Amino acid sequence: MDQKFLFVDGVQIGKTARKQIRRHVMNGKNAGKKVHRRSRLDLIRPTPYYQKPSASGQCEHQIIEQEHQHEHSSKEQRLACPIMNHRSLGNPFLTLSYPVETTSYTINVFNEFFSHVVNRFYPCRLGVSPDDAKYWWLRFILSDEAAYHVIIAVAEACNQFLDGGGDNSATALYHRQRTLTLVAERLAGKDALSDSTLGVIVMMIVQEQMRKVVPEAHIHYEGLRRLIELRGGLDQLEHSPTLLLKICKMDNLYAWQYGRPMAYFRDRMPYARAMLEAEGFSFDRSVAESAIHHHNLNPYLYEILLDVTNVSILFNKIPPKTRLNYLTFAELVHSICYRLSRFQPLHEPSSLSDLEDVYHIGLMMFMITLFMQFDHSQRVLKCDAVISRLRSILYRDLAELDNDLVLWILFLGGIWITDGPDDSWLHWKIKKMTLSMGIDSWAEIYSVISAFPWIRNLHNTPGIALWESVYESCQFC
Repeated sequence: MDQKFLFVDGVQIGKTARKQIRRHVMNGKNAGKKVHRRSRLDLIRPTPYYQKPSASGQCEHQIIEQEHQHEHSSKEQRLACPIMNHRSLGNPFLTLSYPVETTSYTINVFNEFFSHVVNRFYPCRLGVSPDDAKYWWLRFILSDEAAYHVIIAVAEACNQFLDGGGDNSATALYHRQRTLTLVAERLAGKDALSDSTLGVIVMMIVQEQMRKVVPEAHIHYEGLRRLIELRGGLDQLEHSPTLLLKICKMDNLYAWQYGRPMAYFRDRMPYARAMLEAEGFSFDRSVAESAIHHHNLNPYLYEILLDVTNVSILFNKIPPKTRLNYLTFAELVHSICYRLSRFQPLHEPSSLSDLEDVYHIGLMMFMITLFMQFDHSQRVLKCDAVISRLRSILYRDLAELDNDLVLWILFLGGIWITDGPDDSWLHWKIKKMTLSMGIDSWAEIYSVISAFPWIRNLHNTPGIALWESVYESCQFC
């Protein structure tokens, strides 16, 4: 009898047949057994931000808050990106599936960027958590090839800027070139006006600013403005608040640095107040008014001063372990900054009185120090247009103004531009002012400048360092 060989065609079969084949193969010692595999999420060490789901049905935010009450780790650990709170993303992260391919190199880049670089550009010391922004960027990076390449290029540029190396590597050059190629292809296709395209271009601008390549940054910025116009304006991005607020930040930074007209205007101050009140914070108008020294200001500027004073009171009274939502914080900051720029644009000659000019530039310096990190000598942008306006105001004859007010803007300006190539003029003016006021100690200086918008946890340390530098450099003058 001839033997016949039967072959199973695994291609030309349906779903039902395939299931029957698998069931037949499993008949044996493992048939009917349940395989208990450990969850991939269990491989990640629990952190203050990640806990296994509770049987009580508590939401994630409730679990986080309970954990915070018992957490004794450092502030950087409490405020770091949740996904980066363990030592590294590592193998558990690599086991997950994403539209882009992750490697050990890119994992290291993500770890460096999110846990080290990004935190240096957010006011974490004030309890402002950038987790919302970080989550948005992480999702964006892992679902978009162009974003994946641009974030690696940005991280390499950050490494060069902050640590002195990395940007000129062959890998960084490859990712920059790949980003440009993908963006060019996208601009020629149906995704030219998509959120992902706008997000990639925002990151390209950041990358060029890090590399100090200003002409290329301008080109990308103008392209971004044009794309937003074609989308129908900034209001069309309300569904993506993180992207929208990053564009607002770029708009404000360009005005502060280059003195360019603002491309947009966004005032969500009532919304920001409501969000803060919902979190248990209040903006008390009467308290702010009692702290203001000058009430004879332009009504528009006076309202801004009230809001900034309330911001100062808020952060001086906020409990140490309080976490403030970053998006609420960003709406608050940008609403004030846009109103300051609308009141007196930096690209136009000032038409204000000396008193209003001093308050205007002082409030602008306050917002810059609030929103941009300044605890290290490296700064992506120096805010040259703001410093130029500050210098022009301080070189006027301000003898008719309150010395306390002038000393306040001298210190706000000083803690931003100190250690620069030309800060001796400011040191001399501070020393001259303190001599005329008869004060020669930080305690006396603080009692004066803290009567104006001033955040102890943010401004005191650099303020003391500035005074010590002034005292040492001018003691033989």
